Amino acid sequence: MVTRIEKLQQIIEIAKEPKAIQLPPIIYGLDTILGGALYAHIRDEIGPSGVIYIADKDYKECTITMMSRILAVDPTNKIQYIMDGTAGKDDFDCDGFALRLAGNLSIPGYEDLAFGLAWSNTHAFNVFWNGKRLMRIEPQNDGMVLYERKDGMYYPIRFIMI
Repeated sequence: MVTRIEKLQQIIEIAKEPKAIQLPPIIYGLDTILGGALYAHIRDEIGPSGVIYIADKDYKECTITMMSRILAVDPTNKIQYIMDGTAGKDDFDCDGFALRLAGNLSIPGYEDLAFGLAWSNTHAFNVFWNGKRLMRIEPQNDGMVLYERKDGMYYPIRFIMI
């Protein structure tokens, strides 16, 4: 079990991090996609399994260029991976990275991007809709590729939240 002192030390470490990320200016004029259409496209991409949660009525499609610019300044991939496996210890592993990247993009000007979180049976990662295909982001190293339905830690997707 994490003691109060250990938890306080973790909070202090987080507080030492930069307060604001200087994200690139959002590109206005990005195409809009309705939530229902986004749902249908994602369902086509991931197949029949998995829960898809679309929170808003519409989103801005994010180009690969725009996402590359965002990832270039986002510090999520620089955080240390922590997996000590000790019962009661907090780890900072794949879901921590995916949640952190999603949180960093949950700010005005970026919150309406067709971007979110995904979980397979064994891994958490980020996804976004580029207007044509579902893209996968590995937030631990900023790797960005087309999502593909094939065996591995990214498939099958069990849950997506955009």
